Amino acid sequence: MDGIPTYRTDQELPGIPLAWLQSDHKTPIQLQTMGAILKFQIVRSHIVVAEQTAELNYDDASPNWVMEKFTAATLSLVEADLDDRGCKESLYNYVPMYRRTADSADDIFEPPDGFPIRFARAPA
Repeated sequence: MDGIPTYRTDQELPGIPLAWLQSDHKTPIQLQTMGAILKFQIVRSHIVVAEQTAELNYDDASPNWVMEKFTAATLSLVEADLDDRGCKESLYNYVPMYRRTADSADDIFEPPDGFPIRFARAPA
């Protein structure tokens, strides 16, 4: 996988799907069966800028992870980070993860740094 596409999602567009596979690199992890709690982080230079747990859907079949959209809260935190740094746009990492409810351990999608994603402020 080359990374998360940098496009906007809306009612007419599909969400961002991921196939989270077991170590055999073929079989999807059974996220729904094990009752996983999904989240992702938007990270810049190892600083967590935002974390989102809403608008995420999971299944046992591939793709087993779909982010429907960024929430207004997530986008506000990214925009605040851009403002604080005086940037119009910046490259971040999108880091998907889930918590296994059976043992409360977090698993992070490989690569562990996530996928590059560029955010830009809307023109004024």
